[in-house]
Amino acid sequence: MSDTEMSDEEVEDNDNNTDQNPGGDSGESEREVVLVPKKGPHSSSVWNFFGFDPDDDLQKVVHCKHCSRMVATTSGNTTNLLNHLQRHHKIQYALAKKDNPKKKSNPQTTTQTSISQTLFNGTPYSHSSRRHKEITKAITFYLAKDMASINTVQNEGFKNLMKTLDKRYSVPSRNYFSRTALPAMYYKILTTVETELKDVQHFATTTDLWSSRTMEPYMSLTVHFITSDFTMKSRCLKTAFFPVDHTGDEIAVGLMESLHSWSLDPKRMVCITTDSGSNIIKASDINKWTRLQCFGHRLHLAIAMVNRVLGQQEAITRVLARNTDRSKFANILTWQDIQVLEVIDKTLTPLAEFTDALSGEQYVSVSSVKPVLHLFESLMAVKEDDPALARSIKTTILQYLQEKYSDPKTQALLDIATSLDPRFKLDYVSEDNKTTVKTRLKDEMTSIVTMPASTQFNYCT
Repeated sequence: MSDTEMSDEEVEDNDNNTDQNPGGDSGESEREVVLVPKKGPHSSSVWNFFGFDPDDDLQKVVHCKHCSRMVATTSGNTTNLLNHLQRHHKIQYALAKKDNPKKKSNPQTTTQTSISQTLFNGTPYSHSSRRHKEITKAITFYLAKDMASINTVQNEGFKNLMKTLDKRYSVPSRNYFSRTALPAMYYKILTTVETELKDVQHFATTTDLWSSRTMEPYMSLTVHFITSDFTMKSRCLKTAFFPVDHTGDEIAVGLMESLHSWSLDPKRMVCITTDSGSNIIKASDINKWTRLQCFGHRLHLAIAMVNRVLGQQEAITRVLARNTDRSKFANILTWQDIQVLEVIDKTLTPLAEFTDALSGEQYVSVSSVKPVLHLFESLMAVKEDDPALARSIKTTILQYLQEKYSDPKTQALLDIATSLDPRFKLDYVSEDNKTTVKTRLKDEMTSIVTMPASTQFNYCT
């Protein structure tokens, strides 16, 4: 056994045989020895009284700073070190114990604490306690954010989950969440959004009509604006049941009422983005709003559908082939159908990346519409080796996109947005419109300079 692996008994015998001054603290044999401290982190203050020889790079042999004795210890264990101080250096031992108090366990006390802790863990949280409020708030957020059924809180699986996570938490009733927690969260967020919109002078909106899984009709309205620190924000103002006929007149009234309910002046709306439905187009015209169509909405859906059919063609064929109704056999994809879909996919897929880039919510994309349209003209250029179907698709898409943004109001909006983007400036504005765009920009900048400083930013947004 090496010196550094001596047992506590051997250390004690060695100390007793060699120590000439067991009293410890005032003997002449004690002297201060120059030693280096222990390397690396250590939590025990006992190391303040021990060190290593400067030449001991691996720090395997521990020496006492007061008597220079070697003290055996392994893996940084301090038991032998404390024993050495207790036997030979009473004052240092007292200092070490003072800096590292260690309470001896009392079996009776430990048992009592364990029982108390068990009883404590079995006591439910008070509904007014901070912990109960935190968990209830998290459940409420989950129900709202993930649109989960309120009945979830009554399910045995959910209750078991919460009991496993925290035995002291008792899940409130369904009625509490539906009548108290969720309404409270709604009104809190409502107040926050109202505060955000209070100082907004100019904004844009998007709207859509859609049906739920149970085919109930809804209309949504989202507002987009820029804060004083130039952060772009979007807030869904309304998702409301819309049971009336989806005519242009009814939609126009519904959208106008939605803006007024949030004290938003429709005259300050820069534009509204919609799909290409005839009823929503008529509603925008009735309200005399500048309208932008959602770029590539139908195109993106078509690309996704074609990709999905091509990727699942074998599964689709197997399902249809198992159908006993022979009339369904006509729906099985033929090689001609697959060939047509592959041509469509090859033609449209290059456009998908650009439609995704122009569908972002966290950055302004309207200034990129005209440059992307210009790029589409190159991508959709008819080539000599294009099949007849590909030629037809490319020509149709280009005509569709050109007609889509041909409205004079839309063109004026795109020209201004593109001109203000430092990446594009006037590069994508037609020569006939450049003078008009420059004049309008100068007039708007002049009006901003002459208005009060407190309203300049809101005007710009």
